[in-house]
Amino acid sequence: LISNKTASGLDMGIWETMRGLRNKQAGSTQNYRGSDAFFKLLTPLQKHHITDIFPHLCPATPGGELPGMDFEQSKLFLELAKANGLSVMPWVGGVYQKHCFPAQKSWRDHFVQSITSRLSEYPQLDGIQLNIEPWPNGNRDLLNLLDELNAVIPENKIVFFGFLSVFFGMHFSGFLGTGFFSFFV
Repeated sequence: LISNKTASGLDMGIWETMRGLRNKQAGSTQNYRGSDAFFKLLTPLQKHHITDIFPHLCPATPGGELPGMDFEQSKLFLELAKANGLSVMPWVGGVYQKHCFPAQKSWRDHFVQSITSRLSEYPQLDGIQLNIEPWPNGNRDLLNLLDELNAVIPENKIVFFGFLSVFFGMHFSGFLGTGFFSFFV
């Protein structure tokens, strides 16, 4: 659970697996949801003042591509979330040096392109939540990746980032370009 204090009070966000938004697997329809199931998800979120949803869209492929999303399911979910005042920012990334290779310029290029394509394909998305962990202490590749994302992400989209550093087991998080940054030990 992620929370941030705003002028209007305590806004809350939640990480959601949202496997129903992924591309359909052959022979598997149990994870796919209709509008009734989405309403059952959204109603308690509103009751508990959840304003931000971070659907899991991980891991990236070693080539930098995000997992596929089922277009109709995603479109339905995003329409219902927006109609109910919720922000949706997919959680993207994966495990450092297993799924994510930010030291490689070609991986960063594909990853950034995959993110911008997804934001273009689904304009209802409010941005993304970048999570690559564990992040090695002193590794500057994250800054390169954030600079490259910042250069191409539309101004009306948010890039929220969180990563677990191997330095003292800290968890860092923040918003790119908004001045918000916090860390937890």
